[in-house]
Amino acid sequence: MALGQTIDSFDQFFTQIEDKGAVIALVQRQLQNTRNATRKKAERFLKKWG
Repeated sequence: MALGQTIDSFDQFFTQIEDKGAVIALVQRQLQNTRNATRKKAERFLKKWG
């Protein structure tokens, strides 16, 4: 659940994040998350920013 909220936060502030590669890598790993909601948030984030 915390990772899903983290992805939401990254989405709001992504333009201000300096190390975007690290954020993208973390979110990509969440595509394998067992929580469906977190996986869906990762998919939406990567569609928008990845």
